[in-house]
Amino acid sequence: TYTGAMTGDVYVWKENQLATIITADKGGHRGPVFSMFTYVSPKGSSIVSGGKDGDVKVWDAEMKKCRVFKGPAGKRVRSVCRAAGSKLLIGLHTNDIFELNGDKFVEVLSGHAEGELFGLATHPSKPIFATASNDKSVGIWD
Repeated sequence: TYTGAMTGDVYVWKENQLATIITADKGGHRGPVFSMFTYVSPKGSSIVSGGKDGDVKVWDAEMKKCRVFKGPAGKRVRSVCRAAGSKLLIGLHTNDIFELNGDKFVEVLSGHAEGELFGLATHPSKPIFATASNDKSVGIWD
């Protein structure tokens, strides 16, 4: 189990005991961690995190190796999730949705609503996703 903290640290738990703390100088985020999820693919499982620093980090299952993907300058990552297939969707505080394509962020949707984006979720088998904003709106996109 993994927990992201407002300090940018990532806590790794074994059962109900704290096993490891990954700080910014050891690969954690440089600011609050807003989103984490486990990504399972035919190549194995990974832990994905996104935070205020605008980075998306893809960790191996042991949280030892990390690939860092820099988001658009000045943008905060609010949510990360798996899209249909093996793509990652990234929701930014500006209500923009990006897909991680190789090492690049490719814009999928601009402008969910009036407020900031706080939620992003995909359908498990269909190519649709939902967004939620602090303006109390939910959008369904295909």
